[in-house]
Formats: sequence, C-alpha cells, structure tokens
Amino acid sequence: MKILITGCPGTGKTSISEQLSKALGSELIKINDIVDEKKLWSRKGKFGEKIVKMKELERLLNSILKKKKKLIVEGHLGCDLKLNVSSVIVLRTKPSILKKRLIKKQFQDEKLWENLLAEMLDYCSISTEKNYPLAKIYEIDTSLDVKTGIMKVKKIIEKKSKGEKIDWGNYLKKFVSGKI
Repeated sequence: MKILITGCPGTGKTSISEQLSKALGSELIKINDIVDEKKLWSRKGKFGEKIVKMKELERLLNSILKKKKKLIVEGHLGCDLKLNVSSVIVLRTKPSILKKRLIKKQFQDEKLWENLLAEMLDYCSISTEKNYPLAKIYEIDTSLDVKTGIMKVKKIIEKKSKGEKIDWGNYLKKFVSGKI
C-alpha cells in the first residue's frame, strides 16, 4: 500500500496523513520536508514559496517508493508528479471553509485568492488526472473535520468507497460575480 495524499493548501493533507500513518502503522513522507532536506529548489517565488526542481524530486521520491511496501506520501506538489503509488487521494474543501483556514494560516490576499481559485478550478484534480490512471484517483471532501477525512480515506483503502466527485463550480460563479 503506497498512497499519495494531495490537494490545495489548507485542505487537511498534513493533519490527515499524520493521523492516518499512525493508525495504519505506515511511514509518512512529507514532500515539502524532502524538498527542504535535499535542497531541491532553485529560488523563491513572489510569495516566498520555493520553486522546486520537480524532475529531481520525482526521481528521488520514486526511488524511495521502490524500497518501501507501506508508505504515505503527502504534499500539494504530488498532483504534479508521476509517482509509483497504488492510490492517489485528492483532498477537496469547500471554498468558504478553505478561505477561513487560509486566513487562519495567515495567507496574504493574493496568495489566498490564488489558492482559492486553484480549488474552485479543480487544479489538483485535473493535474492528478494528467499524471495518474483514473482508476487510482479518489477525491474526498474534507470540509468537515480531520476525523471525518480519515474515515473517508480508510473506506477508500478498504475498498468500501470510490470517493466523491466534487465540483465547486457554484463557488466560482459567486467569485466571478463578486459575491465571495
């Protein structure tokens, strides 16, 4: 069992993956930690984010995955990589709730809206579909809480759920009309 948990910032990736790895007795690799430890970035962008050397990161993660039987890989960059995993779980959060989470994380306006738009436009889901077979991809709504998110992931792992199909198009219409 090798699982990738990905999604936009604020969707609960870290909280869910940390608790899930403990519950399953599985090792956890955080993509951002690997980027920092191995210095796999070239410069910083306008929000101070690291511009990651994606091909090098992908090679390194796949070499780690090759050696492991049970592993959870967590990170928003996972949707843009091609990793040898058995399942990809894309966490999604209602934009109204995601906005509150990102404000709590002190995201500045431009970065906040960029991430909200990415969620409304299904960025992680679309990127995941470009990099992984559809049969491996599952979406779940993590708008409620971590406990519910973990329960949903466990059901997918146990093959008791096929995930959810999530569409935030109604929020996008509100955003464009200035109601968000």
